Amino acid sequence: KGYVDGSMCANNPRMLAVSKACAHFPRVTPENVVVLSVGAGNFPIAIHEAEEQDLDWGIKDWVPYIFDLMLDGDSLSSELLLRYMLNAPSKGFHPDKRYYRIEPTLSGPIELDSVESIPELIRVGNAVDLTEGIAFVQRHFSSGPASASDAFAQAAVKTASWARQQALKVQLSEIIGSFTAIPTAYSPPWSVGVPSLWGDDAAGKGNSTQAGQA
Repeated sequence: KGYVDGSMCANNPRMLAVSKACAHFPRVTPENVVVLSVGAGNFPIAIHEAEEQDLDWGIKDWVPYIFDLMLDGDSLSSELLLRYMLNAPSKGFHPDKRYYRIEPTLSGPIELDSVESIPELIRVGNAVDLTEGIAFVQRHFSSGPASASDAFAQAAVKTASWARQQALKVQLSEIIGSFTAIPTAYSPPWSVGVPSLWGDDAAGKGNSTQAGQA
């Protein structure tokens, strides 16, 4: 409640993911980040009228195209920016590539909320050639798995483990920071023969209690 589909803001959030990773983890920078982007399929749209006439249209003529153009334009711009930022070649596998996108081309448009299209998406996904994707994962995330499923599983486990370690480091630094705010001369009020931070009254009460128990 109170939310809209993420595609309205970022149809492909890869740039947001990189920005958040660099912002939250000091060791992650555009110079060392590696991105594996997996899409659910893409159907390129085309305005065929542009081949024959000037598209000096009004609102009525643009309405059938405007939504898809906005989504595809946002996705394409983030694709180009990420490729440029990570110095990735435009096509094919390259040893120095730090960004790779897996996204099959669909035979037709599929609605974002079309549950009936899931079997077709699975069929298309199973037919994708993952040779380059596996090579990318093996180079950056694993030590040489035997299959595509193993490759992506190892990549996910390695990434989750690294994120967990970073989170623990952040928590540990916060705990250590909280300790530094405590006076080094701290002693509990019930310590015998040691001045108390709460004053003589508190120390006296503590000593009396301890002596009584003894």
